[in-house]
Amino acid sequence: MTGDRSSLHTDGAFARRSRFRERVAHGKLTVASLAALMSLSREHRQVRFESLKGHFREPIRPRDRLLLRLAVRSHGYVGEFNATWTHDGHAKELAVATGRYRLTAPADQSLTGLGLLSTPRFEELDLDLDALGGRTETIGFATDPRLLKQIESKLLIPMGLTPGCSVSPELLAALMLSPLVGMRLPGHRTVFLSFASRVQQTRRL
Repeated sequence: MTGDRSSLHTDGAFARRSRFRERVAHGKLTVASLAALMSLSREHRQVRFESLKGHFREPIRPRDRLLLRLAVRSHGYVGEFNATWTHDGHAKELAVATGRYRLTAPADQSLTGLGLLSTPRFEELDLDLDALGGRTETIGFATDPRLLKQIESKLLIPMGLTPGCSVSPELLAALMLSPLVGMRLPGHRTVFLSFASRVQQTRRL
């Protein structure tokens, strides 16, 4: 769903030769569970992220059952949050995230129910340090309403959220850091450990 087809996630034989000895889950799908902040919204307002920072402390593996804890400080329609993910029933933190959000006017129906990101298929790179010097990468993407059923069935419904609610475009865009690092800069041997993003400007569609 993130567009990240890195070998660490998809190729069991490759993953067995890595330090993890097995495939690891997409960390960004863990971050996508911050859609739980939608449950804070009153009057059908939309949660818009102004900043988001995260760190992955331990590997998360497919089929792991995670517990998300959210601490929120709100000031009217703006607030800050702190999120931690642990294995269900354990205290050891697997990932942490912090950020700021804003509750905007009731979500535009044209934005309600956006699916996850639709990304072009591109070659998986394997760059060394010399090849990385000065290199830049651009990934175009678009939200795809046809994927609504995936985000509902695999993310919202298991978390107890209402299907058909609007998902923050900034949260969906943050998922693109996964294929950017895991497939392009520097490529499939990479472990994504931390990130920070800040929204400088938004424009109503």
